[in-house]
Amino acid sequence: MNLEQTKTDFKRIIETRHNLNQPHAPSLLKYNEIAKGFQTGDTFWARVPLFNATANDHALMHHQQSEHHRANVRLFFMQQLEKDDQAKRQRLRKNGYTRSDYYRLGGTDAYYKINGATLAKTISDVRNPPDVEQERKNLDYTLRACEYLKRIEQLNEVRNKLEPRIKQIDQEFHTGEWAYMAWNSIGITNEQGANLSYLFFLHRVHVSLMNPLQIAHYPTLKHLRDGREVVTKLGKYLTSFKDFIGITETEIKDAVEKYNAIVASRTGWEVKYIESTDADGFVRIYSNCLAGSCMKGMDAVRVYAHDKSVIRLAYIQSLAGEILARCIVREDFKQYVRVYPDANGSTEGKYLQQYLKANGYTHGNLDGCLLQMIEHDDEDDIFVAPYIDAGLDGNGSEGSAQSGELVDIDNRTYIEINTHGELSLTMTNGWTDDVRDEDESECDDCGDMENNDDMSYTTHGDYVCRHCCENNYTYAWINNDTQDYVHNDHVIWANDDAYHEDCDLSAHDIYYCEESSEYYHIDDLVMTLRGFINHDFATSIDHADTDGNEYAHTDDVHELSDGTTCHTDDAKDLQAEIDREKSEDEIEIIEYPDALKETPSRPNDTSGDGYIFGDDLTPEQKQHNHNLLDQTEKDELQNENN
Repeated sequence: MNLEQTKTDFKRIIETRHNLNQPHAPSLLKYNEIAKGFQTGDTFWARVPLFNATANDHALMHHQQSEHHRANVRLFFMQQLEKDDQAKRQRLRKNGYTRSDYYRLGGTDAYYKINGATLAKTISDVRNPPDVEQERKNLDYTLRACEYLKRIEQLNEVRNKLEPRIKQIDQEFHTGEWAYMAWNSIGITNEQGANLSYLFFLHRVHVSLMNPLQIAHYPTLKHLRDGREVVTKLGKYLTSFKDFIGITETEIKDAVEKYNAIVASRTGWEVKYIESTDADGFVRIYSNCLAGSCMKGMDAVRVYAHDKSVIRLAYIQSLAGEILARCIVREDFKQYVRVYPDANGSTEGKYLQQYLKANGYTHGNLDGCLLQMIEHDDEDDIFVAPYIDAGLDGNGSEGSAQSGELVDIDNRTYIEINTHGELSLTMTNGWTDDVRDEDESECDDCGDMENNDDMSYTTHGDYVCRHCCENNYTYAWINNDTQDYVHNDHVIWANDDAYHEDCDLSAHDIYYCEESSEYYHIDDLVMTLRGFINHDFATSIDHADTDGNEYAHTDDVHELSDGTTCHTDDAKDLQAEIDREKSEDEIEIIEYPDALKETPSRPNDTSGDGYIFGDDLTPEQKQHNHNLLDQTEKDELQNENN
């Protein structure tokens, strides 16, 4: 008998049929002792005289030998399991566990899942993971890291030794510096909350200190160990793990709206509106709003309000009555134009913007809206007009809607805001043309003379007018913790955020996409052999590539014959391995004892159950015997189960 073949077969039987491939299995699989038992003379084959054996005798011996071996292996493992269980219970008693504790924990396996070999294996798997930056999109890695941290949380000394950063994080929550997310208060169910609590072991989600409308978390172990938290939107976080959490898009939207309302109630902020006919209300809000602008305190904004206006003014008011932020909105298209202060640089602006979005407003412009027509007393063809923000191209406009023309409607004259009119609506003096003041300076960007009150210094020392600042500059990150106006020629955009080209983008988790040549947050990137690319260009593969990446560019994905996918560079080797394994599974070489080989047999002798004996069998006859033996083993397994 081929002893090596027997050891392989019984290893397969042990791990599948006896279901022993659990955490305690490696200490039980003593294949060498089984092999020695097969080599002794006390076997069925040693006791049977073979010189008079018939074909039926050979088949019977094969069947009985298999039964004999199975019984020996089963007995061996039952004894080993009993010994191992006794040893573990002794260790339990040494650690102060009583028998009732042992059974309360569910037996040896439950205890070891908490304190034994499984913990050691988990630590070895996750303690020093591969490149976590490329793995952060991998849910499997996230869950393995959560499981690792969950286990060491139960052993404080182990936790403090392996992950000392966790103790510091717990202190932040304990002192109240960080605030937990109250998931149940925003409509999260108990089941969804349990899944979010599991993710908390790694992410340590808390309310962002920079912006209460956002959350902060640690997406990977590396971020946690480095103390580098990532700030993101609540909706984006829930969407990233919606399948694991078990939450729908509708539930996510409802949760975000409820969370925004809670933040507003905590801060005492309330969003209100000035109606489209209240001219005095427009002037009051522009005059009292803490957010600065070129129109602050100017009566020109009253021309927004009239009987045919579709424009309202949204603003935030605190409990103390302060006007914290404002934004022009148009009700016919349900759009907002621009938020003051800038939503990228202030909590108030961000809150108002998110509130408007949550209530159905999208980014647009004022193309087609009407202003009152009020002429200048001394100058011809000059009219009262506020500075009109460009907004977002759309609504049929092909450019910035910052010009106007006179139109007559119902026997009244209005200024229609559009992209092609002769009247300029970008003046900061409250008129459609220059009305020169004495206190003026030249803009370093456009060269026009503007009132000094309407000029601003940028972070690089440029003195520019409000018009240029609004149209040619962007409020962007210039370093890790500072924002200022940066010329658009030096701005890099990633998602909805702006950064100076010299800013350390990696500190904000922003990286370059090798495929689209654009910048993205790390959440939107995966690592491939081509480098970081946006997940829209990538596909998850079943076989990691040579660098361990589990994603590949969509054009580099190859499907193997077994239905799995891999990188095209690895396809040849993986396919060869699949073909080789398939060939080994289809063709099994059966080795007979030397005694059987020496025993003559009649050509093509057939036993009573259909087994064909002979020295020169055809391939079809060999396949027939192979199928017959497989069916015999299946019948034996069925009998054992019955």
